[in-house]
Amino acid sequence: MSGERKKRIRHMRDYVRIIIHQREAPEAVALGVCIGLFVGLSPLYGLQMILALLLALILHGSKIAAVLTVWITNPLTVIPIYSLTYWLGVRLLSMPHQHQPLRKFILYCIHHAHWQNPEGIRTVLNESIRLGRGILPPLFVGGLAAAAVSSLVCYPLAKSCVRHFRAVRSLQLMIGEKK
Repeated sequence: MSGERKKRIRHMRDYVRIIIHQREAPEAVALGVCIGLFVGLSPLYGLQMILALLLALILHGSKIAAVLTVWITNPLTVIPIYSLTYWLGVRLLSMPHQHQPLRKFILYCIHHAHWQNPEGIRTVLNESIRLGRGILPPLFVGGLAAAAVSSLVCYPLAKSCVRHFRAVRSLQLMIGEKK
């Protein structure tokens, strides 16, 4: 395994530890994870962290878990996630798949988009509108459908994982104290 890959895995473990071992109730942490996942799968790239934080505040979920989980969509995963949600939206809306606008949009995102700043995000949104109005409705519908289903499945799993890992950690600490 390469050093870079080990480094990424170590960072991912650190994020999971931060989410699991915060001082909030397992339900709040699970809700935060679900909020982050829901927002992360929505096609609102660039607004996701702010939206996740606001929803976590309103719904009393873990703000840390919500913001960290939003990073499921990042510059490396945005193309596959949005392609899948677009495909799902086309199916749900019974629309014809528009190969050319979607292909041009994906190629534009790969080669020309600068996702790091608001101007780059605005350019991508303008370009997606210009390339075809057929992209946005299926992207939103598919994204919201994927987000809703994923979040519903995620809540009990996240709550169970938080409880399990906290119990394991508590047991490890108790065993360590007895030595």
